[in-house]
Amino acid sequence: MNQDISFNNIPAQNSGDNKVSNKRTIIIYVISALVLICLIIGIIVIFHKDGNKKSKEDNKKNVAPNNNKSVENDPTAVYNVPTNGEKLTAAQRAKQYLDLYPLSYDGIVELLMIEGYTNDESVKGINTLTIDWNLNAVKKAQSYLQVLPFSYNSLVEQLKFDKFTIEQAKYGVENSGANWSEQASKKAKIYLESSKLSREELLNQLLFDGFTQEQAEYGINQAGL
Repeated sequence: MNQDISFNNIPAQNSGDNKVSNKRTIIIYVISALVLICLIIGIIVIFHKDGNKKSKEDNKKNVAPNNNKSVENDPTAVYNVPTNGEKLTAAQRAKQYLDLYPLSYDGIVELLMIEGYTNDESVKGINTLTIDWNLNAVKKAQSYLQVLPFSYNSLVEQLKFDKFTIEQAKYGVENSGANWSEQASKKAKIYLESSKLSREELLNQLLFDGFTQEQAEYGINQAGL
């Protein structure tokens, strides 16, 4: 269900409620950012370890690269991982990442540049791959929903933060299979577990998080408040 990503219709809150809401929201975004940073670092560390291990094993076996293959004669050769310790091409590295994680186009460019590839190398390498970025956005949205409850609006913003385009982000969220009323219920329970809120305070918080009035009220009722 497509919803307008706008907070203009959210009821005004008093200054005290705004401070509490802003504080909780900042904490949630900080946690999300830290999780994303840790994920990026973990991916890089894992690939470096795997690459070094594979290189050592191949050297022990005296496995030589197939020099009869070239990118011109065999287009798939560009994606084959070298067995002689040579640095992977940007396309090869990008394919490794994308085989494991649903990243956005700009997100994978950023990762490759962190590893030392130039922007030009990264872009050219990724452009040789055939990737459904909309499908990646769906998978990314679903991965977030397995960890934390989101409203439609907040999940779109999260995917935009991950550098998906607005069109890809909307597609991913709309096809994630989420029940937004149930997401509001989960969110309400999390808030009540961490602080004592009145029904009105919780309603304002859920509205601030991007849930509709109907979704927020459903969530509060399901939370038993």
